Order: sequence, then C-alpha cells, then structure tokens
Amino acid sequence: MLLDTDLGWWANLAYERAFRRRVVAALGLPEERLLSCVTHTHSAPPLCEPEPQWPGGELLSAYLERLEQAMVATARAAIAACDPATIEWHHGRSALAANRDLPDPAAGPRVVCGYNPANPADDTLAAIRHTVDLPLKDWPSAAVLAAEFAACTDRPIAERLRRKLRISEALGDGATFPLEIWGWRIGDALVLGTLAEAYSSIQQNVRAAFPDRAVTWLNLVNGSIGYLPPAPLYDVEIYQAWQTPFDRGSLETLEAAAIALGHELLAS
Repeated sequence: MLLDTDLGWWANLAYERAFRRRVVAALGLPEERLLSCVTHTHSAPPLCEPEPQWPGGELLSAYLERLEQAMVATARAAIAACDPATIEWHHGRSALAANRDLPDPAAGPRVVCGYNPANPADDTLAAIRHTVDLPLKDWPSAAVLAAEFAACTDRPIAERLRRKLRISEALGDGATFPLEIWGWRIGDALVLGTLAEAYSSIQQNVRAAFPDRAVTWLNLVNGSIGYLPPAPLYDVEIYQAWQTPFDRGSLETLEAAAIALGHELLAS
C-alpha cells in the first residue's frame, strides 16, 4: 500500500512512527507493506503534537486524528477494490525539477536558495526494509539544546533550535543512526526510498546501476529527518549541509546501500 498525501513533513519522528504503527495495525499489514509519502508542501501544518506557542496549535490534534482516519479509510477502500492489473512503466519529464543551489558570486563559498541552471536535476518520473548506519555530526545533546531553546528570545533562532532539538531527540546520542531503506520489487521494477531528503543525484546514480529496469526513488517515506547532501557541499556555506544531522559521506553510503538492496530485491 502506497499512500501519497499532499502534506508537509513529520516534525517529530517518534510521533510519525506511533502514527504509522496505528495505521498498519488498523489495516492488518506488515510494516514493510506500507509506504506513506508526503509531497512536502509548505502550505500545510507540520505533522506532530503542537508547540504551546503556535497560534492555532489547539486545532492540530483534531486535524491529525481526522488525517489518520482518512488514511485508513482510503487504504481500506483501495484494498477492497483491488483487481488484477498490469503495470506499465514509462519515462516522462517534469519541468518543475531544478537544482536550487545557486552560488552567491559576491560571497565566496556561500550558496543561496535559487535556481542554478548549471547543475542538472533529476526530472524523471516514473517489500523489504533494511537499515544503513549513517555517521552523525558532533551535535550538542538534547538536554543542552532544550536549555538553549528555553533561554532563546529570538524567534527565528528559537525555531531553528526547536527543529534541531526534535531531530536530536529522535536520533539519540550515538555516533551513527540506523536509517531505514524501504524497497519494493513490482515485477521487473524497483521502488526504493527513505525518510531523508536525499539530493536527486542519488536517483540518477541508482537508476544508472539498473539501466534495464524502471526505478522509482522516494524521499520522505514513512517519516522525515533531514537533508542528505553530496560530500562536496559540506565545504561551502549552504543550508542543507549545516541543517542536516548527518555527517559528510552519508548520501554516498545510502546510495551504495540502496543499490545493494535493489540487487537483493531483483535476486529474490
């Protein structure tokens, strides 16, 4: 069951996992049989328990309860309507796909969020769960971040600290994090994805590893946790590199593990 929703992001990983466990229990599915994806729109509320300072936050709990009911009802309706079918895979192009890492010519290594025509993006459109240990940065502990957040009076900085705190609480205090990789084989095609926001180069490289197969890559699957930028971007001032809790080389490690999972699925 693949549920695709026009929602924002899971701001709390523990909340998402509890939410998803209730959904798979209601549907009677093994966990690896559900891929819950979001479009990552920024016109929807974050998916988590509300913070006390959020205006309108008192409406969020009821909204999430209705969302859970709608997801279960939609999935049940789809299961009840299942019929034998043939899936055909074709390639198309999306003009919306673009690289948004634009070097600032006036600020040295600084990179701003803007269209960069020099770097191509992956514009291709097209039931196993593994984990791969990704290295983490040497971040402050959740307790330290909580104290900084409580003492902060600058609203933008406080918001950054709040997001960083929630990520830190989800990751724990270890040196690595076991990132889940979800994989389906549908006939001769592969569907692979994780809860991270991996740069589109991973899609291009995974597809190149399986040139005779249809390959679909999904970000923000069954949760959301942070960016996975290519290793060279850790040397420049760019949001995706300093925001992420994952250290240099994580994207490349995930890419190798995803290709290995693809080979395992095709051999099964």
